[in-house]
Amino acid sequence: KLAYKPLRGSFRLAPLISDVFFDKSNKTIVVSWPSGNGRSYALDISSGLLDSIEDGSWEEYDDSIPGEADETTYEVIIEDELPKRLFIRVRDITD
Repeated sequence: KLAYKPLRGSFRLAPLISDVFFDKSNKTIVVSWPSGNGRSYALDISSGLLDSIEDGSWEEYDDSIPGEADETTYEVIIEDELPKRLFIRVRDITD
């Protein structure tokens, strides 16, 4: 079973996040998704999806995450105050 879905208007596939672990005391979120060697990924974060531009736009957190064999795991460090909610997405940016 593939954990990918097509992006609207594109033939590129977007990885679906398969696991999330939130460590409130260390202000970190560990995210995992199915991946492959030789693939490159970007991880974006947002504090809202439908709110104002200031509180709803995606911010690129890292755009140079190398894919690992079956699954890639990545740690997001929250440096500022923890938001009430946080959304995360992963993009396959392999050329």
